[in-house]
Amino acid sequence: MMVFEKSNIYMFDFSDIIGIFCDHPYLLIETVNKTSKLIYHSLKEIAQLLPFPFIACNRSSIINVFYITQIINENPKSFVQLKNEKKLFIPRRKKNDIIKKINCMLKASFTI
Repeated sequence: MMVFEKSNIYMFDFSDIIGIFCDHPYLLIETVNKTSKLIYHSLKEIAQLLPFPFIACNRSSIINVFYITQIINENPKSFVQLKNEKKLFIPRRKKNDIIKKINCMLKASFTI
């Protein structure tokens, strides 16, 4: 993924991105190799650039489903735990979408 910002161009490998988190007025892109980059874009703009394994977890974050370690149900709320130890709130309306994406990912990985 290439992100253009003023005179800078940032390049990210999709498989390295754990998530993109809103840090108003910036976005924080966190990667597997512990690097993060603040960029000045809207979450909606970035969401249009992202392929299959990414899903909007809530209004302020987009996550890569490959880096989900668990879904935590703490009635009445649900959270997703990521490999970088972040725990993010999941609205009820998004929970089924996230579970469907995880199931699609699992089916794809078991298909020979």
